[in-house]
Amino acid sequence: MTHTLKRTFAMLLLAVFGSAILYNCEPDPDSLGQQLFDKDAAVGNENLYSVIAYNINNNDSIKSDATRLFATGGASVAVLGAFKDDQFGMQKASYATQLRMPSSFDFGDKPVVDSVVLVVRTPANTADDTYYFTDKVIAPGAYEKSDFPVGNDKVAVSIEKKTYPVRKYGKTDGDFKSMKINVHEVTDFIDASKKEFTYSNGKVNINTDKLLGSAIFDGYVSTVTVTKKSDNLNVFDGKLGFRINLDKTFFQTNILDLKGDPKLQDAANFTRHFKGIQLSVENTDGYLFQFAPNDMEVIMYYKSDRTANGTVTRSQSVLNFDLGSLNAHVGKYEYARGGYPADDAVKNADTKNGDASLFVQGMGGASIGLKIEKSTIEDLKKHLMIKKQGL
Repeated sequence: MTHTLKRTFAMLLLAVFGSAILYNCEPDPDSLGQQLFDKDAAVGNENLYSVIAYNINNNDSIKSDATRLFATGGASVAVLGAFKDDQFGMQKASYATQLRMPSSFDFGDKPVVDSVVLVVRTPANTADDTYYFTDKVIAPGAYEKSDFPVGNDKVAVSIEKKTYPVRKYGKTDGDFKSMKINVHEVTDFIDASKKEFTYSNGKVNINTDKLLGSAIFDGYVSTVTVTKKSDNLNVFDGKLGFRINLDKTFFQTNILDLKGDPKLQDAANFTRHFKGIQLSVENTDGYLFQFAPNDMEVIMYYKSDRTANGTVTRSQSVLNFDLGSLNAHVGKYEYARGGYPADDAVKNADTKNGDASLFVQGMGGASIGLKIEKSTIEDLKKHLMIKKQGL
């Protein structure tokens, strides 16, 4: 959005200025300045003054800490997606994180992976839901309606899926409605102490290798509930999120086949064995959306032999990897601003006389500065009507 060079602002002559901001007639300290906002509560004259407004170049940098991403409403959030604008150019957001084994686990004997799913949880507008039934569910495994694995059996079930739109910024219709999300294996140890991971323009370079999974994201997240038709018993409850199937062979080789290996026994060893995952989109235009990194899940479903009272049974088990706050979290942001109006404006900002157009953008883009000339301040002082004693 652009704005004209010199904006005017209105100052009430009875407005408090400088140290006099502490001067107030109201007995309740919480009502300080309230009369300036309540309709008709303050009576005075309005004068218009010019200010000088100019662009500030933030070098396309935002906080991208390996120990804490930026917070919204007290909760850490991450951003994923891509968006191209005629004024600002393109910005693309990716995300990388570590994951850990649970504090205690037992694979049993001869463990074999059934399926692995990554669940991404996002804020959603659950008031504007679109509700429908589906014949297929992503986890555990791929199966048809009325053919659900419970233990070693398959039972008739009812599958209910509710879908809700996530909050998005950018282009969301037509060709831009869907984005392909890729999940890659990270090949670099993410050292949270390195300064390069502190800000997004600090040469954040995270190398990746194997593609672990992909999915088409259409801007919606869903809940999935599976109940047995025979007695309405709940056999699967998938909380609100977007699910991506991951390569089960990779997890078989790097997790289950290493049963008893020291690499799996503590976080220090594991985060150097399986260094993490990166989420990114293939698109270069579309929209950006937020998600909660500490609420993400990687769930591995597998079967193994277990012995009880001399009897061996092969049963299904679930292992949840920890992707929470104890892990390193890194936001990676890419920009293509060259030749766009915002790029020219911030590079040639006129802090003395002001800029003809102002460009304000959140994720590392330009901000604006406002300067009040000395002559204006002197004129304000002359007109201020502040009583030295009284009230």
